Amino acid sequence: MRTARLTVLIATLFAALAVPTLAQASDPHQWSVNARAGRINAATSYELINNDRARVSDYPDADLTVSHHHLTVDLGWGRDGNWQFVGRNPRDHRTLPAGATVALYNAKYHKYLYHAIQGFGVDLDTSDSPVYEWKVDGSSGALSLYDTDAKSFLIRKHETWGIDLGWQRDGPPPTQVGTVHSASVFMTEQPIVEGFVPYLGSYGGGGFPAVLTSVQNPSPSHALSFVKIGHSSEECGDPTAIVQLGPGQTMTPAQIQAEWGSSTPSLQSSLPFLACVIGDPSLTTVAVNIMYRVTADTPYGRRLPGSGRGHVPVATSRAGRRHAKRRPGGRAVHYVH
Repeated sequence: MRTARLTVLIATLFAALAVPTLAQASDPHQWSVNARAGRINAATSYELINNDRARVSDYPDADLTVSHHHLTVDLGWGRDGNWQFVGRNPRDHRTLPAGATVALYNAKYHKYLYHAIQGFGVDLDTSDSPVYEWKVDGSSGALSLYDTDAKSFLIRKHETWGIDLGWQRDGPPPTQVGTVHSASVFMTEQPIVEGFVPYLGSYGGGGFPAVLTSVQNPSPSHALSFVKIGHSSEECGDPTAIVQLGPGQTMTPAQIQAEWGSSTPSLQSSLPFLACVIGDPSLTTVAVNIMYRVTADTPYGRRLPGSGRGHVPVATSRAGRRHAKRRPGGRAVHYVH
């Protein structure tokens, strides 16, 4: 029997990190290719070099390439870029016309790069089929990469996760009243407690005008027992104190009402998520996918404080942890609304 701690520290997964940001020039023309005479031909392979990164001596590799990552888009820096700007006629190898919308294709890995909301890192993803949404401008000598779906330029920019790329803007585009958006909430294992091991997270806050409309358990293997208001994680075995969400299941409006006191709880204040895991007590982090509806127009750059992005059904485990649903001693974590 392991000795339990007497104090339980409540902490959400993502704390605010004080990290230095990369210098961002107002000119997004920070790319170049190994093209002769400055001409870029369609459906022709080039190294795609980020000049901003190349200027930093600590980074010898500045060619964009495909590199596998677990949580972020499969991009990295190397020396074998092999990118092509592909028009709708893939056999057309003529000089790329100004203003043309093309697909960005990696000929080595046979993947197309496109804008997609991600839970971690830059909002990009790869596809097996072409996505025509890029505009390349080389009028100033260097190139800019403009994505018509993101409505922004792709530049070198600090990211906590994955490759240091981002969009030349201070935040997401404005959101309109009535629009519905997806995100992920990550709950982390709390220190040793009495009863079931609790996982705690939160979402929202900062007066953001939105309401929660859906909660889904993306795991194919473990169930989640959400602790109701006024109850403790010690009661995870009591069906009257929890809302049970099986693998792949989505909460009904009645279950959301039972969990938070409203079928559409407000996200203007931070909304707590407290649950116990049924089926795999070795996990250190679990996630749920949520949907929320915006209740008032928001300005450009406004994002939910501490929010994730996109659907990221992730759970991490700690190797060698004792597999037991209960731990003796300590105090239970109580649900605090």
